[in-house]
Amino acid sequence: EMTRHLQQACCHQSINSAILVACHVSWRDADMLACAQLPANLQPKLSDLEQHDPEAADALKKILQLQAGQYWQLLQVEDKPSTLSQQEYVDQVVHQLLVQDVSWQFTALQQGFNSAVRIEVLCDCCFDAHSLAAAVCESAADAVQQDFNIRSIFRIVLEDTEGTHDSSSNGAEPGPGSSGSKGPQYLSAVGCLVKCLWEVLEGWTPQQKRAFVMFVTGTEGLPPPGTEQLLLSFPFVAYSSQQQQQLLGTLPQSHTCANTLELPNYV
Repeated sequence: EMTRHLQQACCHQSINSAILVACHVSWRDADMLACAQLPANLQPKLSDLEQHDPEAADALKKILQLQAGQYWQLLQVEDKPSTLSQQEYVDQVVHQLLVQDVSWQFTALQQGFNSAVRIEVLCDCCFDAHSLAAAVCESAADAVQQDFNIRSIFRIVLEDTEGTHDSSSNGAEPGPGSSGSKGPQYLSAVGCLVKCLWEVLEGWTPQQKRAFVMFVTGTEGLPPPGTEQLLLSFPFVAYSSQQQQQLLGTLPQSHTCANTLELPNYV
């Protein structure tokens, strides 16, 4: 029970810190976590069991295919009424596996989750079951092999060398305190650099893009689109031709705590 309390405390921290957890949380699980208690009329389906225990689901599918005589023998062995249909039998087993047998475990998970985050907070933030599951871990459809566009996943923000934000290139968002104080030469260099960055990234394979996301954010997992920003910073300033030559040999740096990529001015 303590283990399950800790598991849900970790799920809360994943929401609080915007770090995806390497586990599976279906939206139905998340829906029940967001409720005060298990719904009294909850009746999971065979498709729900497939997500949690594919082998058990396959066994029940075989029961649906049994001949009448074989099914009658099964009822006799398990001391069940002969009037019980095959579909009713399957429904009962699914309910037992996903509700009755794990009710105490779910209660422990729910208590651990609710001790870390109040349900009212989730409601205020407009969290539904789908968004809660996505905030805790990646959706099953978002596989490592699947391609994605970094600019559509992240909100791109440009930061200049003085710590203010600029939105002069490629539709990036302005950050707080955007001053527009940089001259045309600086903006031209930044615009060229960012354009080259996108050309490189968009030519990469999904695995290479994941490696880039890992480098900048600390995790290969992708957040729900538009919920995280990616900050492009240009802190390296060259005041001489010699320093510019040194910048050409400097590698990009990252700060995963703030999803920041620091780019030397290669232009």
